[in-house]
Amino acid sequence: MAYTTQSEIEALLPPKFLLQGIDDDNNETADSGLLTTLLGVVDLEIDGLISPSVALPLTSPYPAQIRVSALVLSLDSVYRRRGMADEVNPWAERAKDVRAALAKIGRGELALDSDSDIVAAFNTNTLRFHND
Repeated sequence: MAYTTQSEIEALLPPKFLLQGIDDDNNETADSGLLTTLLGVVDLEIDGLISPSVALPLTSPYPAQIRVSALVLSLDSVYRRRGMADEVNPWAERAKDVRAALAKIGRGELALDSDSDIVAAFNTNTLRFHND
């Protein structure tokens, strides 16, 4: 099971934007299996960043940090597939912050803990993880 879901993506992304990101043949229908593949690639990226200090595979229910990270990286990926570069991609800066936080988890500088306090600022260009 992927760290995020289509319904979570759809909660933050207009349906036409999602379709534009996963309809490579422009037939106004999502390409079969493309979203599943995209979510799998995001999961692999997350696993690669955290694997130095986190035992894999993670099991469901996934920690909040992982779920939010997967959602942000998936949204960023959909916008990139739509041809939207960093300057016009509303998720690019947040994805950069997520990758930095995941790398800290991988280096053991930030705890991966489902009980951690997580603050995801979706309405700004910041995503912060706080572990107290």
